Amino acid sequence: MARTSDPSSSHEAARAIVESGGRAAQAAAVLEALRVHGKSTSRGLSQASGIDRHVVARRLPELEREGRVRRTEQILCPWAGRLAVGWIVT
Repeated sequence: MARTSDPSSSHEAARAIVESGGRAAQAAAVLEALRVHGKSTSRGLSQASGIDRHVVARRLPELEREGRVRRTEQILCPWAGRLAVGWIVT
C-alpha cells in the first residue's frame, strides 16, 4: 500500500492497517456506501457515509484493482461543486 519511495513509517502504518483488519473494514464500508448511494464521487461517498474522504479516496482504487468497483465518466459532485471521477459497484 505504501510507495517504494515512502518513508519507513508509512510502510509500518500500511502493515499495521492491513494486519489489524482496518483496511478490510474500511474497504467494506466504502463498498457498502457505494451500494447504498449508487454512483458517486469519493467526496460524495465520504459525506454520505461519514468516512474520511482521504480514506475513501485510498480504498476506491484498491477496490477497482480487485474488480469490485469501476470508474465512470466525470460527474458533478454536489459537495465540491465541480466535476470529479464517478464510481460504481461492478
